[in-house]
Amino acid sequence: MPAEEILVETESENTMQSTVAAARIMRRKGLQSCILVSDGYHIFRAKKMLEAEGLKVYGSPRPAAPLNDLRQSWLYLRQSVAYLLWTLGLDV
Repeated sequence: MPAEEILVETESENTMQSTVAAARIMRRKGLQSCILVSDGYHIFRAKKMLEAEGLKVYGSPRPAAPLNDLRQSWLYLRQSVAYLLWTLGLDV
């Protein structure tokens, strides 16, 4: 894929802002689907947020260095809580 075809949103401070901004860019360009690349523990929530913006989303978790069990558990728990808060309408 040519580098000029890759769109990157760099202004947002959190996942919610990023997905809204990315969806806005995509709609402006007439795009309806994307490949979301993110950490494995983060991809589910980000994908759901983009889908809520009306996009067809394909997830591709990035390769990551192995984490210890406690760190990995914390990351998944944090994403689960953030997803729950988002489903309740909070901007996280």
